[in-house]
Amino acid sequence: EIYTIDSVDGNTLRLDRGVNQEYLGRSSSYTQTEIINLSRSVLITGDDFVDQKGLHTVMHTRGEVSITYTRVEKCGQARVLGKYCLHVHLLKECSKCLFEGNAVVNSEQRGIIVHGTHKTTVSKNVLFDVKGAGLYLEDGNELENRFSENVNICSDTVRSRPNCKQVGTDNDQGDDVQQSGIWAASTTNDFIDNHMVNQYNAFFTQTSAFSRGRGVATNRVCTVYGPFGRFEGNVCHTSARFGFYMDKNFPRQLHRSVATNGYVSDMDKCSRGWCSCDDVKEDGSDNGALGVVADGLDYFNPFVGQYDLGDIQYLRFHSINNLHGMYWKQTKNFVDGCSAHFKDCLFQAFPGQHNNGFIYGPGGHGAFIVEGTKFVGRTFCALCSNQHCDIGTTGSLCTPEYTVVNSDFSGVEHIESGKQGRWFQFGVSDGISKLPMFTVMEGDSSLGGHRSVVSKEQAQFLSYPDGVCQRASDVGMSGQFEDGIVCSRPVRRLNVWSADQGVLRLNGPGGSVCTMEMVHRSNHKPKKGYGCPVIPGMAYSLDLDLDFKPQNYDPPVTLEFSDLVYSDHFGVLDTLDLTVNGQLCKVTSHHDRLFISTMGPSKPGRGACKGKPDMPKQNLKTCPAITTTPPRFEPPAGGDGDGDGGGDGTDPEVDQPHEVPDVTPGKKFTVLLPGTLL
Repeated sequence: EIYTIDSVDGNTLRLDRGVNQEYLGRSSSYTQTEIINLSRSVLITGDDFVDQKGLHTVMHTRGEVSITYTRVEKCGQARVLGKYCLHVHLLKECSKCLFEGNAVVNSEQRGIIVHGTHKTTVSKNVLFDVKGAGLYLEDGNELENRFSENVNICSDTVRSRPNCKQVGTDNDQGDDVQQSGIWAASTTNDFIDNHMVNQYNAFFTQTSAFSRGRGVATNRVCTVYGPFGRFEGNVCHTSARFGFYMDKNFPRQLHRSVATNGYVSDMDKCSRGWCSCDDVKEDGSDNGALGVVADGLDYFNPFVGQYDLGDIQYLRFHSINNLHGMYWKQTKNFVDGCSAHFKDCLFQAFPGQHNNGFIYGPGGHGAFIVEGTKFVGRTFCALCSNQHCDIGTTGSLCTPEYTVVNSDFSGVEHIESGKQGRWFQFGVSDGISKLPMFTVMEGDSSLGGHRSVVSKEQAQFLSYPDGVCQRASDVGMSGQFEDGIVCSRPVRRLNVWSADQGVLRLNGPGGSVCTMEMVHRSNHKPKKGYGCPVIPGMAYSLDLDLDFKPQNYDPPVTLEFSDLVYSDHFGVLDTLDLTVNGQLCKVTSHHDRLFISTMGPSKPGRGACKGKPDMPKQNLKTCPAITTTPPRFEPPAGGDGDGDGGGDGTDPEVDQPHEVPDVTPGKKFTVLLPGTLL
C-alpha cells in the first residue's frame, strides 16, 4: 500500500488515510513491516511507458558515476539489452562509483545493475514495483562490490508474482522463471543488511545456471566456486518460493582478483589438467575457501537455503515460520577442519503455526555439525536427514554423520497434538532412510543422554555385545527418534567409493551384518559407492574387489572411515579394526584423504588401507571464527591475468554497439529521458 505522510511527530507518522490490512510488528523477533520513503527532492522522470519502454541511465565502459538521494521512475526498457534504471557497465574497478539513497520506482526491466564492474557501492536505496531482478550482478566476474541497507518490495499479491517478473529478457532465469529481489552470478561481493520483500525469490545466487559465466565473462569464470564476500544481516520474507537462496556453491581458492577483471587466470587449464576451480589442490589437499552467512533472518517463505553448499557456515541465523526452515542436499567437511555448518542458530514456528521441517538436511559428505542451535515449535521433524539423497545424483554417498553439539530440541512439538515432537528423521523427501546417523560427543546431553541414534533399518546394531544399542521405544524416545536405535557409544561412517559390485556384506560385532547397497548406481561420475554406520573401536570385515573400475568415469575403489574433525577439533581419535579380503587393516580417522572430495576420489591408491601416510594432526580444539574476507590472489608479474595478453586489462567488450561517452574532466552530461531514448 502507498500512503502520503501528512505529518511527523517524533517517532509517529500521521498518514493521509487508515491502513487497509494488518501489518507485522513483532519487535522481539524482528518481524516488522518495512516502511520505505519513495519521495526525493531530486527527480529523474520522463514520459509514460510506451510499449513497456521508459528512460534508462548508464555509465558505460569508462568513467565514474555517483547518483545519490534521487527518485528514478518510469525506467527500464523491457527486453532491450542494457536499458535499466541505474546501471554501471564494464567499468572494471570503480571504487568511486556510488548509488546511494535512491528510490527506484516503477521499472519495466530490473533496478540497479552492476555489470563487469568492481568495488562499487550500492547502499540505502529503496526499490518498489521493479519488474525482474531488483539488484543485479550480471556476468559472474564482478568482485568486491558492496550492497548494503537496500530494500526491495514488490506489491504483487498473486501467488506466482507475475507483476514482479519480466518475460523475454536476456536472462529469463533472473527476471522471470526465478525472478529475484537480489540476483547474483558472483558471490565474491558484500551483501549487508538488505531487506527483500514479497519477491518470487528474495535473494538468489544462481551460479549453477551460468556455471562458466555470462556475456563477456563466458568461459572465463567458474561461478559455482567463487569465494564469498560478507553476507550479514540480510532479511528475506514473504517470498513465493525461496527467501535466502544460495543454489549450488562450493567456494574455492580461485586464481582471480580485481586485477584480473574477475576472470580466473588459469581457466584455460581446467579442461586439460589442474586449475584453481578444482575441488582439490595439485597436492590433493582441500581447495575450499571459508565463508559465513551471519545474522540472517528469513520468515514466511516456502523454502530457505540451497541445494548444494560447502565451507559456508550459518552463524546466528534465525528462521521463522518458513515451510522448510532450511533446505540442503549436499555438503562437505569444512576446509579448516573444525567449523560447524550451523552455529548459534534458531529455528522457530510461532504458536499456532507449523512447518514441514526445520532443517531438510544433506546426504553427506562427512560430518554435518549443528552447534548451539535451538528448535522451537510445531514441525514434522527438526533435523530431517538425507533430503532426496540417491534420487538422480542428489547428495554424496548418503551416509552423513549429523553431529549435534550443545543444541536444544526440548521445544520441538509434533504437528498432531498428543504425539512426541520428532527431533530426527531418517531420510526425507524419499532420500535413503537407512544410512544417516546422529551423534554427540561425550558429556553432551543434546540427544537426551544417548551418544548416537541410527535408523531402525540398521537392526544389526541390536546384536552388538553388552547391550550397547537398543530400540528408542525401550527408552521412551521412539517419537523423538522416529523409532530408531539408540546407542551408548558414538557412530561413524564407513564408505566405499566404487562402481557397482553388487550388494556388499560388512560383518560386524556379535555376528551382525550390514548389507551395503549401491548408492548412485547410474551416475556417470566418480560420485558412487556404498556406506554403513559403524562404532569406532570395534572390529569389522569386508570382501570386495579393490581393483574394480569398469569405466573410465568410475571411481577407483577407495575406503573412508570417520572424519578428521573428530580428532582435530573434538579431541577423539577414532579407530577401527577392518579386515579387507582377509587382511587386517587398523584404520584411524586420520587416514589418508588426499584427492578425495564430496564428489569422490580423483586418483587411485588413496584413502584407508592403501599404505599411505596419515593426515597431519592439528590442534583445533578452539575453532577460529571464520573471516568474511575472501582469499586474495595476486596475478603474476608482467600481466593482469585477464587473458587478453596485456597489462592494463582493457578489452573491447560491449553488450551492443554503443558510443563511448567523453569523460574528460569538467565535461557536462545530459540525462536522456523518454522521447530521446538510446
